[in-house]
Amino acid sequence: MKEKIPPTTEQCRKQLEEIAKEMNLPIEDIRVYRQWGKRGGFFNDETFVKLIAPLYCPSSKFKIEWNEELGVHVAVRKVLGT
Repeated sequence: MKEKIPPTTEQCRKQLEEIAKEMNLPIEDIRVYRQWGKRGGFFNDETFVKLIAPLYCPSSKFKIEWNEELGVHVAVRKVLGT
C-alpha cells in the first residue's frame, strides 16, 4: 500500500481557510478542524507544531511537548495553576 504524503503547512492552512469560509466560522473554531478531518485532512509533525497546535491548542490551555515514544509532538492539557 502506498503511503500518503501529507500536505504542506501552507496547503493545510488553505484547506482550513476554505472550510471556515464555507461554514462562515473563524478558522480557529474547532468545528472547522473537525470538518477538515472528516474530509480527509491530515498533517505531519511540522504542520502540527506550526499550524494546528497554535490554532486549536491555545498555549493558555495546552503545552506542546515532544513525545519520545510516539516520535511526534503532542498537546498536553495544562493543569490549573501551572
